[in-house]
Amino acid sequence: MYANYQYNGQHGANHSQNKFDLERVYLTFQSQLSDRTSIRVTTDVFQQTTTGPDAYYKGWTVRAKYAYLQYDYLKNADITASLRGGLVHNEIIDYEEGFWPRWIAKTALDQNKFMSSADAGVVTVVSLPNKIGQFYGGVVNGSGYDNRETDRFKDWEARLAITPFMQNQDLPAFVRSLAIAPWYYKGESASTIATIGEGLTKDRYGVFVGMKDPRGVLGFQYGQRKDDTDTGTVATRGIVSNTGRVLSGYAIVRPFQIIDAKNGLPIGLVFRYDQLKPNTSVDGTVNTVIAGLTWDLSKKSSFSLDYQENTPKDGATAAPTKMYYLHWVANF
Repeated sequence: MYANYQYNGQHGANHSQNKFDLERVYLTFQSQLSDRTSIRVTTDVFQQTTTGPDAYYKGWTVRAKYAYLQYDYLKNADITASLRGGLVHNEIIDYEEGFWPRWIAKTALDQNKFMSSADAGVVTVVSLPNKIGQFYGGVVNGSGYDNRETDRFKDWEARLAITPFMQNQDLPAFVRSLAIAPWYYKGESASTIATIGEGLTKDRYGVFVGMKDPRGVLGFQYGQRKDDTDTGTVATRGIVSNTGRVLSGYAIVRPFQIIDAKNGLPIGLVFRYDQLKPNTSVDGTVNTVIAGLTWDLSKKSSFSLDYQENTPKDGATAAPTKMYYLHWVANF
């Protein structure tokens, strides 16, 4: 359960706007059908904000986010492998959420809509020997879990997460946790003009690097996207390419637990900086800053008091925002 109270720090017409918000409630149902077969269904309870004919209810509603059948086709002491079919995780967003607290803000890739955090398709998950890492890859519709399939094209996704020091017991736990995860998303979308022909390019790629233990987290994400759009008519059709880029770096430090791991106060310092460049061929960036304090009430519930700011630079057309939040998360 993700909830918050937010206060608008911008001057002008929206000055002092504030609200209580129940952002998300994820209800997960899991069942082991046999020794090798299981299912998972996660419902997303969220507030409907869509306008137009799909805005059937201006309040909280329910949709499926994850819903898949899993078959463990390889199980031994050195390596495991599973096949999943249905609404499945994105190859990198869910992985990065193991480092960055999703309840404070979405990851940069998710926030800037590089791709959806879940989609319908078939993927495989392979745990590599000696805890050296994990491979995740497969094929999905490409329209995201919050849209039905819209064209005949499919998207391919893959991520290889390497943890090179996991087995080295001579190193500190924080160093052993180092993960390096290059990822690639190869997609296509249908033309808005021509009804047949090749799809328009919708590619994403990047690399995530992270380290974590109970005392803190370090993370860095580099992502790039290339999207083609078509213009004109069927007779005069032209294709315009756009390349965008996002950089994201963050740190979470729990200073009292560094001093005393068992009895230190469960207080954390959070800082994150993102830079989005919507088009690498022209000037203009949108910079995001998130900074605040967290307090872990228990292993399953936390609060944060944080400030989030989006600032367009060098001619970027995004609107500036300044928001103060009191976030709360509970796992049950």
